[in-house]
Amino acid sequence: MVTMQDDVIFFEAASPPQLTHKIVFLAIGNDRLETVLKEKLAELYQDFEAYSVRDLSTLQERLAQVDHVDLVITLRSNAQGGVLQSLEIIQSVKSTFALAEGIVIVGNEDDEGKKLLTKAKRSKIRTVSGERVSISQIEQEMKQVIEKWGVKEKVGQIIHVEAAKGGSGATSFIAQLAVSLATEGKRALIVDQKKGVHFWFGVQLGTKVKLTPSIDLIHNYELIGHETTNYDYILVDGNSVEGKDHHILILDPSEEAIGKAKGKIEARTKIILNQALPQIMAKEVIEHEIDHPIQMVIEHDREAYMLALASHKPNPIPDFNLLLD
Repeated sequence: MVTMQDDVIFFEAASPPQLTHKIVFLAIGNDRLETVLKEKLAELYQDFEAYSVRDLSTLQERLAQVDHVDLVITLRSNAQGGVLQSLEIIQSVKSTFALAEGIVIVGNEDDEGKKLLTKAKRSKIRTVSGERVSISQIEQEMKQVIEKWGVKEKVGQIIHVEAAKGGSGATSFIAQLAVSLATEGKRALIVDQKKGVHFWFGVQLGTKVKLTPSIDLIHNYELIGHETTNYDYILVDGNSVEGKDHHILILDPSEEAIGKAKGKIEARTKIILNQALPQIMAKEVIEHEIDHPIQMVIEHDREAYMLALASHKPNPIPDFNLLLD
């Protein structure tokens, strides 16, 4: 950039683009073409790793070795190589890493090719087709993906939910909030540091568990890594985390909870009053005591709560968007 001031010209050096390490899966089944694609990728984008995949079984092994995938390129099985289930390989990656881009090289648009093109279009997967597919066609699709890499990725908003005291309902609220987000098409990652949320979904707590297509669960905040770009929201049940976008504090109408809440409230905190106990203090009295407004009151229904827990189907929270303004 050049700027002028009187007789002096200032040359301001442009900052070099900040490259982010990218991971690419190649299911090509043709060594020569795979080598060429790696060379083209290196010309277009320097900081990447490429993994070879032969089939869905190999894919699962590879997925276990990485914490994110940015691009998958597959070649439809043909006389020159390729792989079976070329589209299914991309779909399987995207089911784990939603932001991964896919390119399937279809080749001939015969009856099977046309079916593959239609399925790919429905799944929003890029395609390259034609009787004679050229390297330049494939390179053009790769360029379009890599141009998007230059755009800052959306990082999931962090919501830290905690209870003023044990038993106030933070864990069950996180399960319900995740379901609420999923019903609106959002992807949520639950960080179950207190090791209680998994009971709500009837799963064993492991390193990572897929609860639904839109909800995943891990037990340690430190394991998130690159995966913050795969989710709209990260819900943390446990110790306080730095850099959180939302802080939700749940308390019940007891003197103990109100006393402990005072030391946890921040300016950004949204308070939820959970009527899990018989009414002890009115909402207005509690707000005066803690010197902070209550954003939402939950009328706790014990029977509905127990039914939802037994069925492992947390109920969505009405008007939950009020908490995320």
